Amino acid sequence: MRGLQFIKMMTPLTEGRKQVYLPVGKLAFLVFYLTGTNDAAKTAAMEDVGRLRLVRNDEDLHNTNHEFYHDLTDLKGGYPLLSSTAAGAFTAAYKIPMALDGLPNVMDIRDPKEAYLDIDWDETLLNVELTALSAYLYGMYVPEAVERYELFVHEQDFYAAAATTLTDPLSGENIAALYMKVVTPANLTQLMVKVDNEPVWSGDEDVLTAITNFINRVESAGTWSEVLLTSSGNPLMSIGKDIRVQAIFGATDTLSIRKLSIRPSSVEKIMSSIVHAEIELEKQVIKIPSGELTVQAELMANTPPIIQSPIHARRITTGLSQAVSARVERPAKRSISRR
Repeated sequence: MRGLQFIKMMTPLTEGRKQVYLPVGKLAFLVFYLTGTNDAAKTAAMEDVGRLRLVRNDEDLHNTNHEFYHDLTDLKGGYPLLSSTAAGAFTAAYKIPMALDGLPNVMDIRDPKEAYLDIDWDETLLNVELTALSAYLYGMYVPEAVERYELFVHEQDFYAAAATTLTDPLSGENIAALYMKVVTPANLTQLMVKVDNEPVWSGDEDVLTAITNFINRVESAGTWSEVLLTSSGNPLMSIGKDIRVQAIFGATDTLSIRKLSIRPSSVEKIMSSIVHAEIELEKQVIKIPSGELTVQAELMANTPPIIQSPIHARRITTGLSQAVSARVERPAKRSISRR
């Protein structure tokens, strides 16, 4: 599977909750496209759409709301479609990532029951605001890419009932990026982030927002502030077990936090993914004739889902190259006449 592929069409006003299994292949990211019609007196917003979970092998990799993905698409990708007018059209588009910005990655799905989206459409709000709504799910597949890690997206909020200082640990390990916002930025007077007791950010909300805006080249100020631990491009900068946030509030408010963390793939899993990537590259470069697919199928039939060692992976790849090269017809050499 290659390129942008249609996966599923849904009707959020009548489905409520939907599970969609993701097709086998190397998934770079998912895309939602929403289109519908607002009620005469209402204008639907992204915060009303609902929540979703990305589940892989019975583990929650992602668990947050659609609104955050739309905001993240705006911050990291560019213009995310959003139009909503009373008695008129409601349209939106946004990305569900499988990689951190600057650290290329895919989710290498091998089994049709391995990963799925658990989509919880908020029927209660949407039915009040919309008279019709359709959701289209697409996936971008890149067969030549390699899965190097799994991306986790989770949330953890801090609530201040009055002017106070909150210092709390964040659940999870290897947090690579934090996205934070408060309802009233002036209420958050100081923010500090520590990884294994080492400060990696200390400043107020206004400064952090300003830095977030110019680093991400946004044309208008967004609502989320970013603390990116892997801005150097080195995923090792995210390695840490004890991540704490200290927030000083001047008044009652809630600090919303989204945590993006990574779990590096095992050597065996990376090598297995590399083998599949090399096979795809060979298919493109050599332009395997239809008869050569039999050679590939025979070799891959004995290849385990997870290659057990780098040596084994190299043997499989080399064997495929030799078998394909031996079967591909090449033009006969022509003698060179000398004058």
